[in-house]
Amino acid sequence: MRELAQEVLAGQEAWVVGGAVRDELLGRDVIDLDIACREPEANARAYAKRSGGAPFPLSERHGAWRVVTDGIDETVDFTPLGDGIDADLASRDFTFNAIAVPVGGGDPHDPYGGRADLAAGIVRAVSDTVF
Repeated sequence: MRELAQEVLAGQEAWVVGGAVRDELLGRDVIDLDIACREPEANARAYAKRSGGAPFPLSERHGAWRVVTDGIDETVDFTPLGDGIDADLASRDFTFNAIAVPVGGGDPHDPYGGRADLAAGIVRAVSDTVF
């Protein structure tokens, strides 16, 4: 999944975010990928075309798209990046879900200390107003 995402999103600002990053840090299999990018619909359609998957709007209100591949075992969600990765992460629920990794590879962006919280077994909200 990630390799194909790298090909489809090459040259674009795009981040793997949320549960996919958390699960990878925990050593779990990643069966769903969440990608924050500038053009969710176009990228979902391109990913679906290359993977043989099916794209559909996940949330018309928020502009999110999902691609289902390999039956229903794998999904890739494409969400709008909007005002940038910091704004995206600020809107997430828990610190361990507010970690982003560039799709093309690189160091995690972890402005809320989610990796430390994950390692310590701490569940902490990103902000007091997130819920």
